[in-house]
This record gives sequence, structure tokens and C-alpha cells, in this order.
Amino acid sequence: MIELMQIKDFLQQIAESIALAIEIDTQVFDRYCNRVAGTVFQPLPPIGGVIRDVLKTGQPRISASPGADPACQFCPKQGHCEEFGFIHYPIIYDDQVVGVMGLICFDERQASKLHDQSHRLSSFIERMCEITQIKLKENDIAQKEKEMLQDVQLQNQILNQTISQISDGYIFVDRNGFIRNYNHQAFRILGVTEKAIKAQNIFSLIPDPALHNLFNQHLNTVYERVYIHNKEYGVFVSFFYDNEEYIGCTLNFKTIDSFGIRIETGSSSRSGKTITLKDYLGECKEIRLAKQMAQKATQQPVNVLITGEEGTGKGTLARAIHGSSNRSDKPFVLINCKAISPESIDEELFGGSETVSGEQLSGSVLGKLEIAHSGTVCLNNIDQLPVYSQFKLLSCIKNRYFIKRGSNRKVYIDCLFIAASSTPLEDLVKQDRFNTELYYSLNGIPISLPPLRQRGDDIMICANHMLKLYAPYFSHKDLKFDKKVILYFMRYTWPGNLHEMDNCIQYMLSIKTGRGQIMTADLLPANIKEVFSDQAMTHKIEKKLTSGNTLSMRDIENQTINDLLNQYGNTTEGKKKVAQKLGISLATLYRRMKEK
Repeated sequence: MIELMQIKDFLQQIAESIALAIEIDTQVFDRYCNRVAGTVFQPLPPIGGVIRDVLKTGQPRISASPGADPACQFCPKQGHCEEFGFIHYPIIYDDQVVGVMGLICFDERQASKLHDQSHRLSSFIERMCEITQIKLKENDIAQKEKEMLQDVQLQNQILNQTISQISDGYIFVDRNGFIRNYNHQAFRILGVTEKAIKAQNIFSLIPDPALHNLFNQHLNTVYERVYIHNKEYGVFVSFFYDNEEYIGCTLNFKTIDSFGIRIETGSSSRSGKTITLKDYLGECKEIRLAKQMAQKATQQPVNVLITGEEGTGKGTLARAIHGSSNRSDKPFVLINCKAISPESIDEELFGGSETVSGEQLSGSVLGKLEIAHSGTVCLNNIDQLPVYSQFKLLSCIKNRYFIKRGSNRKVYIDCLFIAASSTPLEDLVKQDRFNTELYYSLNGIPISLPPLRQRGDDIMICANHMLKLYAPYFSHKDLKFDKKVILYFMRYTWPGNLHEMDNCIQYMLSIKTGRGQIMTADLLPANIKEVFSDQAMTHKIEKKLTSGNTLSMRDIENQTINDLLNQYGNTTEGKKKVAQKLGISLATLYRRMKEK
């Protein structure tokens, strides 16, 4: 709150000017009865007094006989007061009394002037109080502008420090195409100096028509290839709006060779479309249930725990939850706890002070949780998080803040936490390898993803999606799998799940020659072909495939079960071998046999 002490010098000038003009001493007190300015020092009584009464009531007081004023009855100078009269007016700001300005007479000449000109002097002091109000307002505005400027400078500093840590070229462009923020990698890519990058327009630095086309479309998070100094780069452009008005964008440059062609199944498309639960592939019962649970996570501020084997799509589901929630336009930060060394996991999550050769600097390294503020953070392989970091993460989730290493500042965050694990966390809790309370904090909405081998017709839904997704990168289109590949895909146990299928299809595309549109079994990786090479049923498969009969996925699955039962026997031991061969439980095999 603004205080009179903040304009002390101004008030002293006012007091001296008043005393010089009307030859009556002046004093100014703040709301705490502290003397701020004046031409005479007149201490206040310890209790009571006119000044305190004006501060309390907000009403002006005028008197030519001070001792008779009711406010003077508790004054220790009652009966021998040195004052001959006074005028005291409240100074009001934002509907609150913040101080008192007054005239004090110390002789009969001043008292006579006060008596004869009380109306004029009262109006004069009242105007001086109004001028003081205006000065307080100016000072308040200046202080708020200073604080806003400091906030902007701090945010700009954080922004510059953040983008300076990005290995790719990164720049921020305003609505007119001029560069406002950038990192040093952008200098190298654009081939300009720091002075030049501030002065030039982005379209003069990158004249490629593809970039102009991106800006004309104004599609959020768009990927395109552009040429800069005869070298090809992938550029991601994200546009920003204020009440639907375009205000600027970010450009993130990646070299094509480092960008690669690997795209996670179900992730954002090249058009920049955000993945939602509607885009998450799968129609089997288990996936439908997982989507229902995930939908609840988009509507409630509850943490999510996704479990399932490696490669079952846990990270993609986390992105879909984020994309379907009201945080979809906020950051999504994926942290792979398995890929970060135990020594650096704490700084990766929570950040800290910058150090060079062991010497601490004034800068600050942003942690992933701070970057994810207001958005979603996905902690993949949470089971690999060291125990000492589990306690700090638990505190952060419970309190919604953490204290950054190297400082005492609290960093407040608002994040949806999605944890993913291939290892059942409840088993780790029993082994004292995972914090019990953290487990229950993360397990707000539990979601279990089935392995690919148990997803029935979803196997070919995923395979066809990947084929369509990757084919353009290998200059192919309108491809499809032949019946033998479908049969192998449906019978294979996919121990690596979607990740293995992803690699398999990319391998098939990379070795495919010719312009044919059929993906044949000879393109399959050796490890998949070897699984079926020793089976006595191979000739039966060929016979069924060449018979001309159209087989559904369920027919193929049932026929596979029958062939394996014939091979291993219909005994309990034989059924165990069949279930093991199919990668399913014995109970699931019995259910499938019953459904035939």
C-alpha cells in the first residue's frame, strides 16, 4: 500500500510553501502518527489528541481554542497548551485516511488570522490535501509500472535463459515478422550477427516461400521444411493469440538429419494436429476401458498412473489426456526417468543455480516441473526415480511448490501429473523401493494398458495406421499388407509391443523395392520369420491363404489356436504350451476357446 513517507520530500516542500504563504506553521502526519513533514516539530500526546481523532473519524477539525476541544481532554498539556488554534484535514487515498495535514497557531496574531479567515484557510488546506492525493496516485502508478517492468524483465530473462539451453535454433517473432527473442544457435543457422538479427525481418532472413505460406495459414504448431543458405531445415512454428488477435509466433529449427523420421504412434501429425483421446488407436475392450478412465482424467484435477508393458503406448496416452483436457494449450513436458542419471535427476526436475567450474552464478537453471507450470508433466518410467528424489517430488505434489537448489525461493507450480511405469509400483512399495505415499498420490486415476498380443483386431488397426503414417517418408503410397503378413502379425506375440511393430514396419518400408503396392512376408524382419519357420503348420497356412476364402481376424485367431492345439495336444500341458506360444494366459486361452 502507498504511504506518505514515499513522498516525504514533496510534502516537505508543500509544508514550507504553505508556511511561507500564510505565515502559519504546518505539519503532516501519516496514518501511524509519524511526522512526515512540517515547519515545526510538535509531538503528539501518547493518547488522544486531535490528530488521532481526525485519523480515526476522517473528519476535519477547526478550533481557535484548543483546550476546549473534546479531543484535548486526555492530553498531558491540558490547561497549559502552547497552541492558540489549529486546522487539521484528512488526506484520503483509495477511500482510506492515510494521513493528516494541518495548520498550528503559536501566537495570538496567527490565531486571529485563523479566526478571521477560517473559511479561506480551510479551503486552502483542503486543496493541498487534494494535491497530495494526486501525487500519491502518480507515485502509485509509477511504482506499479516499475513492478510491471521488473516482472517483464524477469520473465524476459527467464525466457532468454530457457531458450539459450535449447540445442536447436529458437526465435520469437512479433506480428510484423521482427525477431524479439532468440538463442545463439539461431545466429549460426541464420548466419547473422546479434545486431543484424534484431534489425531484420524474418522474411528477409529466410526468403523461402514455404515460410511465407506457413505464416499465411496461421495454423498452430505446424511443421514444414525450409531452405536457409542452401541447407534444409525442419521448422516448427507455433502461433500465439490474444483474444483471437494474432500477436506473434515461435520458430524452432531442426536439421533434417537430426530430426529423423521416427514419429511415435498416435502422436501429433505433420499438420500440427494435437492428439486427443479420439485419436488414440484401439477398439478392444481393454482399450475402450482405458479411454473411459482417461476421459475422467481430462475432467478432474486428479493425478494419473498408467501401467503396462514397455511399448504399449503409455506416453502417447498421456499426450492424448493432455490434448483432451483444458490444459491442451499449455506445456506438455515428458520426462523419462530411466534416461536421466541419478546424479542429474534432481536438477532435471527442479532446476537450480547455474555453476561454472564449481563457481555458483547468479543465473538460474529452469527445471522441467517449472517449465510445465499450468500444463501437464508426464513422468515416464517413474519406477526408476531414485528414492531421495521421490520424497522431494512427493512434497512438490502435495504443497504445489518446491524450493530450488541454491536458493530459498519457493517455486509454485500447477501441473497435472501423469506417471507411467512398466513395473507394478505396488510391488516396489512392498519391497520398500518406492515411497508409499507418493504411490497413492500418483495413483488418483489408475489406467492399465494391455500388451499388443492381447488386443485382437487392434493389431492390424495399429499396423495399418503405421503403414499409412510412414509410407510417405519412404516415397510410397497406397500400400497394404498381403494376407500372409496379416496372419503373421496376428499370431506373433510382439514382446516389444507397439515399439517393435513400429520398427518392424519401418524396416519393411526401408527394404521394399519396386513400385508394387503390396507389403509381402519376405519383407518381414528375420526374427519374426524365424518364429514361424519351425512350425509344422506352415504348409497349412499357405494352403488357407491360397484357397481364395476371405478370413476375418477372428477366423485367423481361431484357426491359429486350433493348429497349435493339434500340434501340442488338447491336454492341460498342451494348452499351457499353446498359451505360452501365443503370449496369453491360460485363462484367456480357455475364454477364446469358449468364444469360438
